[in-house]
Amino acid sequence: MPGPYKLYTLGDAALTIEVGTDFSVGQLQEIIHLKNRLLDAQLVGIKEIISAYNSLTLYIDAYQIYKQPNFQGSPIEWIQLQIRSILDHPCSNKDVPGSLHQIPVCYHESLGTDLQRLAEKKNLPIPKLIDLHSAAVYNIYMIGFTPGFAYMGTVSGDLFTKRKDRPENIEAGSVAVAGWQTGIYPFKSPGGWHVLGRTPITIFDPTKTYPVFWKPGDQVKFVPISLEEYHHLNSLKHVDTHH
Repeated sequence: MPGPYKLYTLGDAALTIEVGTDFSVGQLQEIIHLKNRLLDAQLVGIKEIISAYNSLTLYIDAYQIYKQPNFQGSPIEWIQLQIRSILDHPCSNKDVPGSLHQIPVCYHESLGTDLQRLAEKKNLPIPKLIDLHSAAVYNIYMIGFTPGFAYMGTVSGDLFTKRKDRPENIEAGSVAVAGWQTGIYPFKSPGGWHVLGRTPITIFDPTKTYPVFWKPGDQVKFVPISLEEYHHLNSLKHVDTHH
């Protein structure tokens, strides 16, 4: 079986494929490529495949597996055999292109509630801190925590900061950093990341066919806007970020 893949079960209804232990773009591409291979195989009994930083988790419909004419053993054992048959056939890794999303962000201190505090902690002027955060193009590694919350990386070393000791209530659209990661809170919720600004973008819209407009493997570029532009765009509640 190529690669450092490890398979382990999560009870009798899920299976995890551990791809590696890195935090890298290369591993992200490998995970996305493997997920696409599994989806293309159209394996019976797979309800959903969820990607994370270094793994894929497959959720299983045991009833569909029981109905297969060649079924033997348990559903989880049966699906493991199907997965191993795919992993045992080497396939050269290919870059999987993702979309680039340009996200307007207002870094005004009234919205970036931790901006001043973080600037003082890092001994950086606020404009420099904003430049560091908005200069990079971030990769989306996974979606989690709340619907639509994208874990993006990696931030500049000057922006690296530990999570807050205690979570606080954070407004929807808040753009924040913690560790090597940055992200946007889709809803008002408790959170322990440091808020640098806010976007007028609606991150999660359950009325749409695809409620989340990004996916792992996509990239994000934050574009600074003024407070006036933020209020204008927020009033429109529609911004095209696909490029």
